[in-house]
Amino acid sequence: MSQSIIKEKKKYYDAFKITGDADNKAEGTFFVLALMEILKAGQEDIIHTLEEKRSILEDYSKELEQSAYTDLQKSILFLLYQSKVFVDDPGDSLSDNDIMAILAHDYPKLAIKKAIDHLEKIDVLKLIAQRPKKHLLL
Repeated sequence: MSQSIIKEKKKYYDAFKITGDADNKAEGTFFVLALMEILKAGQEDIIHTLEEKRSILEDYSKELEQSAYTDLQKSILFLLYQSKVFVDDPGDSLSDNDIMAILAHDYPKLAIKKAIDHLEKIDVLKLIAQRPKKHLLL
C-alpha cells in the first residue's frame, strides 16, 4: 500500500486537500474513492509482476525438465532460481540449511549436501556465504 501511495503521491495529497477544503465540509467520500483507486492500481501492479515471475519460473522449470540433472539437483536448482526471481538481495536468499529443510522429506540431508557441493564443483552454483552456507545460481 505504501508503495502505491508513494507512486501516486500527488493524487494522494490532492485527495487530502479536497477533503480539507472548507467548501467540502470535511466530506471524506472523495478521499476514500481516491485511496481505493490508488490501492487498486497497486494491486494490479502486484498481480502483473507476479504473473511475469510465474511465467519466468514455468519457463525455467521446462528447461530443467529437459536437462540431464538428477531429480535432486533439479529440485535444488529450482529452489535457488525461485529465490533469485523473488529476492532482490542475494544475501537474503535461501541458505543451504533452508534448502535441506525444504527437501528433507524427500531426500537425506547428506545427499542434499553432496548434490550442492557437486553443483558448485561444476560451476552451476557459487558459494557466497560460509555461516550459514549460501549458494548463488550462476
